Amino acid sequence: MLTTKAGKIRVGSISPGLVETEVVQAAMPNQPEMSKWIFDTFPSLKSEDMADVVDEMLGAPDHVQMQDLKVTHVLTDSKAMADQEGNPMGKRENEDAQM
Repeated sequence: MLTTKAGKIRVGSISPGLVETEVVQAAMPNQPEMSKWIFDTFPSLKSEDMADVVDEMLGAPDHVQMQDLKVTHVLTDSKAMADQEGNPMGKRENEDAQM
């Protein structure tokens, strides 16, 4: 067991919400406008935000272990993501009609 051999090893995980990176563009290489729409529509974190979280995790005192961090934008809940017209999560008016 790692903790008995080297007690200063700490293990943690970070589960980020939407982060504005090139990964979204790479996932949809034929739809570059889609990643712009995603980041314009949904609140997202910046890569610098995640770097700050990692820095905090690594800088914690030796006796502190941050195990499972879920990191999201403060406006990620569905109520906050409703646009001014009351459409939940940016849903377009004609989407229900197409279903």
